[in-house]
Amino acid sequence: MEIKAHEIDQERSYPSAELLSELNKYLEAAGIYNPLDKIYVITKNSTLFAQFLFLLVIAHLPKFQFIKNLATLVAKKQSDQIDGAPFVAGIVTILRQFHPKITDLFLQYLCQYIVSFIEAGIKSKPEFNTDSLIAVHFLESFIQTANIPRGSVTKHIPTFILSQYEYLSSKPS
Repeated sequence: MEIKAHEIDQERSYPSAELLSELNKYLEAAGIYNPLDKIYVITKNSTLFAQFLFLLVIAHLPKFQFIKNLATLVAKKQSDQIDGAPFVAGIVTILRQFHPKITDLFLQYLCQYIVSFIEAGIKSKPEFNTDSLIAVHFLESFIQTANIPRGSVTKHIPTFILSQYEYLSSKPS
């Protein structure tokens, strides 16, 4: 709890490393922890890191396809050796090591990318193209894995895009 207070107000003291280490051992032994929420290292915040992760994500998005039966992203080619769920979990875990503002900045970049991709695609045809749907699937997986409220995402992306995406995802092929 003192860690959350320290994230909100940098003036508050950070708990001692010995106390956190000892408490962590007991919590893990009892099974009362979430590995995705765990802070493994203390890092310096850099807005450039959000940009780096965003570029990493958009470089890998074309390698994915969405499989409705599995309800997840999987590799288009078997030779790519990439899977959507571990990729999303890795991005979430990396972002947990930084201040929540870095995650919000990452979400802003991703939402801006999705909106611009969809706007450009709508000018050529009235439907979402496959690449923009994959990006929205990634965004949905990310906010579910990171336990981010949907309202914080709708600040950056129009609600109709998310609702249209849900409709297109449920539409039979």
